[in-house]
Amino acid sequence: MRQRGAPLSPQLDDVFQSLQKEGRAQLNLTVEVPVVGRSLRIPYAYQNGRLNLVKPQRFSNEENLATETAMRLAIEGDLLQRH
Repeated sequence: MRQRGAPLSPQLDDVFQSLQKEGRAQLNLTVEVPVVGRSLRIPYAYQNGRLNLVKPQRFSNEENLATETAMRLAIEGDLLQRH
C-alpha cells in the first residue's frame, strides 16, 4: 500500500512538477462535484482551452470493483463537465 501523499505514478508526478514550475500546470486542486456535493482532490490540472483535471487511478483486479470505480469516475467526470 502506498503512503498517503505519495504519488501514484512518480513519473507522471515529475512531469507535472516541471510543468507547474513553468506555469503550465496546477497541482493539488480540490473541486466540488456538482449535484452529489462531493469534494475530490485532484493532484494535477492543465489548461488547453479548458481546464483538464488529471486524477490517476488504480483499478482492482476484481472485475466488479473495477467496473464500479470506472462508473463512479465516469459519472463524476460527466457532472464536472456539465456543471
